[in-house]
Amino acid sequence: MKLICDTCAVVNAFKAAALSVVLTLRGYRFLLGPAVTGESIQLREEISRLLEAGLFLTSDEAKVSAVAVASISRAYNLGIGESECITICQADAKLTLWSDDRRARTVASNLLGTNRVVGTADLLRACVEQNLFSPLEAYSAYELARSRGAFLPPLTQISFQIERAACDDTVEL
Repeated sequence: MKLICDTCAVVNAFKAAALSVVLTLRGYRFLLGPAVTGESIQLREEISRLLEAGLFLTSDEAKVSAVAVASISRAYNLGIGESECITICQADAKLTLWSDDRRARTVASNLLGTNRVVGTADLLRACVEQNLFSPLEAYSAYELARSRGAFLPPLTQISFQIERAACDDTVEL
C-alpha cells in the first residue's frame, strides 16, 4: 500500500513515539508531498533523517497543479498540505491518504472513498497485525500521542486487539 502522508499524521505518529516503527510496516510505502516537508518545521531534522534512511519517499507522483491544490483548499476550507495530499491521491488511484485531520478525512472519504483514507490508529493496528507492537504497546503509543496534544478519536484499548486465526498444533499419528 502506498500512502501519502499529511503533516498532522506525521506529527501525531511522532508524538506517539511510533513514527519509526510505523514506517517499517511491511508492504507499505510512505510518500511526502512538498507542502508537508515544508510545513513540518518542528520535525524537519527527523523527516530529513527518515528520508535519508529511505523510510519516507518523495517522488514525481507528488507533483500536482498548484491550481488544483488551491481549488481543494478553498472549496473545503483545508490547509495546503491536506489539499495537496488529497489532490495527489486524486491523480493516482493507487495512493491512500494517511491523515488524522478530521475535516481532511471527511473530504477525502467523499472524494476518494473511505477505503483510501487511513489514520494513525489504523496504522498502529497494522503494527499489531505485523507483530511490531503488542496491542498494549499500540494503545500506549496512541495514548501518549493524545497526552502530547494529538487530536485523535477516542478509542479504548480493545480497539487495538486483533483476532488471530486459531492455530491447531495437533498432529495425528
